[in-house]
Amino acid sequence: MRLRQLYIPVILVILFSACVNSKKISRQIIRNITTDTLLKNAHIGICIWDTKDNCFVTKYNSDKYFVPASNVKIVTLYAALKYLPDTLPSFDYYQTPDTIFIIPKGDPTFLDTNFSNHAGFEFLKREGKPVIILPAKWETEIYGKGWAWDDYGNSYIPEKSSFPIGKKFMKKQNAGQEIVFPSIQNLSDSIARILSDTLHLPVITREYSRNFNEKPKTLSSTLRDSACKKMMFRSDNLIAEQLLLMVSNQLFGSMNETSVIKKLLSDSMLQFTQKPVWVDGSGLSRYNLFTPEDMVFLLEKLENQFGSDHIKKIFPSGNEGTLKGYYDDKANFIYAKTGTLSGQIALSGYLKTKSNKSLIFSFLINNHTGQSSQVRKKVAEYIDWIWRKY
Repeated sequence: MRLRQLYIPVILVILFSACVNSKKISRQIIRNITTDTLLKNAHIGICIWDTKDNCFVTKYNSDKYFVPASNVKIVTLYAALKYLPDTLPSFDYYQTPDTIFIIPKGDPTFLDTNFSNHAGFEFLKREGKPVIILPAKWETEIYGKGWAWDDYGNSYIPEKSSFPIGKKFMKKQNAGQEIVFPSIQNLSDSIARILSDTLHLPVITREYSRNFNEKPKTLSSTLRDSACKKMMFRSDNLIAEQLLLMVSNQLFGSMNETSVIKKLLSDSMLQFTQKPVWVDGSGLSRYNLFTPEDMVFLLEKLENQFGSDHIKKIFPSGNEGTLKGYYDDKANFIYAKTGTLSGQIALSGYLKTKSNKSLIFSFLINNHTGQSSQVRKKVAEYIDWIWRKY
């Protein structure tokens, strides 16, 4: 009984000490941020959560909304891990003695040379039959809401599709050419031609579905986690958009990212601290609005629901992926997702400090006027300071 009476005050002292230390760190971070000449006129939001002591290390504008850029891929990752099978379904198919009919399922890894598994392509090649591509239920647009007009034609702007083909096959318009936006049917016809040239077999599209007496078989391809890792390491916008469409197709039988977003935002298991404005899978849209607290909540949800070891295999660590050239002395200490748009910088993830504290953090910086590389270095300085001091 006396041991128990002693134990409770000891716990309270430890928690009180941790919170006092957090307040000191918080005051210093906020003082440094608000007096930093590079960030003087920027809008800054910071949220850092100590997962062991269950207290905030610091909160600064943490409940305010920011454009998170590619940090949106973190919530896309959550949707993919929760709803997609371990191996991505590439297409459904029916066979007759002389033809294969396929219904695409939005797989972004099909013929992408960055992935080693091309089971779908190998199957079609091995069967050696003409291919008819039947329409998937497409209920969205090729380009996302709020994507910048000036970005069209750049390689990082994907054309969403029910059946994307490896990027090296797709040619976009050159800058200076008259811009002609393709329809989904134009895009499907182009994909059919590319697939025909690659398979050396006839491939055509049909605008109407066809009834069969049997259920289709499903051809799966790449491991889901491999696609998610590529999305996070390269900040791949096409993979992000397609994964969200695949989730939609998995849940509703149609490709419409709005349906998935609506479902997730109303999910009782994912009640954000402040309800975000979420419109796409990649974060290319400036319509997206999340708070730093939202990001920390989401990261904690990922870790709790799917396991820390699992998540660390998908997020880049120091000097990897989009963190290349940063945090090279913190490999296995930091796992984070970057975000960059003009005037916007984001970094959210996990940090194990020098004293072995486990933190979840989010830095969202909007409307800065400096060079993006300078702002990223400045954030890296703050991360390093927290790593050493906390």
